[in-house]
Amino acid sequence: MIIFETLLEWTDSKKKKNRLYAFFLENFAFIWKFTIITKSNEIELMQYQHPVDFGPSLNTCPKWPSLIIISKVDRNFDRVIGSDKFIECDTLLLSVGLIPENELTREAGAEISNMGGPIVDNNLETTIEGVFACGNVLQVHDLVDLVTTEAKRAGFNAIEYIHNRYGKKTEKKERIKCIAGENVNYVKPDLMNKADLEKDIIFTFRVKRPERRILIQFKDENNKILYKKKWRYVIPSEMLELKLNLSELKIEPNCKEIVVEVIPRPEVLIEED
Repeated sequence: MIIFETLLEWTDSKKKKNRLYAFFLENFAFIWKFTIITKSNEIELMQYQHPVDFGPSLNTCPKWPSLIIISKVDRNFDRVIGSDKFIECDTLLLSVGLIPENELTREAGAEISNMGGPIVDNNLETTIEGVFACGNVLQVHDLVDLVTTEAKRAGFNAIEYIHNRYGKKTEKKERIKCIAGENVNYVKPDLMNKADLEKDIIFTFRVKRPERRILIQFKDENNKILYKKKWRYVIPSEMLELKLNLSELKIEPNCKEIVVEVIPRPEVLIEED
């Protein structure tokens, strides 16, 4: 007979729901369960013991095996009935979402974006003139090859700054904001220099949730679509990268912001109807 049960439920800083259950069965069983609800799955780590007399104290109970239950969740993070998978194990390792290393950015005094990492323009220059950011200081990368490529870009732009702008008075740059729209967790660069619009600009971003058969769109503040591309699937753990020339995409000279969004393809919605 269960003599009491406790339940805590909370949402962490990443808006993920978490649940903690504790069940105490009078003098013969104890169950502890911790649930992590991610954007695609609900994972339960459950420790359990077959009925046995633990004696006067729960601290004297023998070591028990662990059971992991993995379930799919819907858009509201509710469990999809019938999708449970059961795995017995003694250890669970979780790869959790990471944020950029912000210590150097804070010490330098550069502005940090809402999603972490310094605010940078299309040249990877931070809000401090002549200070450039790359690698895990800027964003968490999937592959070291991407880190190397980004570091080369930052180094090249730093050299260009020393040769052409260091120690000189420069006019204030006209810039376009880059905003994370539907199902986009963050996007880099945060700002684009209007003087550089004729150059190729590399955009990197991650989605908030997994989706299949989607459309990546870049649009201005007037909802004019500048660029769109079909994509087979996207997942938060894979960074997306696109190289675009906004001048060739006929961006308006007075454009103030660009929104990057990942949305279902219209034809997919029609098929589902």
